[in-house]
Amino acid sequence: LGYPLWCESVTGELPTALSSVGAAAAGVGCGALFNRERSRRSNQLNRMEKELNAESLEVKLPVNRAITSMRPTATLKQLKSKRRIV
Repeated sequence: LGYPLWCESVTGELPTALSSVGAAAAGVGCGALFNRERSRRSNQLNRMEKELNAESLEVKLPVNRAITSMRPTATLKQLKSKRRIV
């Protein structure tokens, strides 16, 4: 974006309209790529935060009703094994 400002002092030539438009387009493109990467990382962090918060949820374990009516509770973190629950 600063190409028109330093072009004359570095190259000794005046910036043309085409080079100024190209520099502006490159700046907009880099900004768009940065924004896309930022939103992807933000979504991934939100997903990871939701998964970590879900580990503290309590669930009632299924039991045979003929034996007892009491259903034990456990957190998802206690039930975590090699398979993913969430």
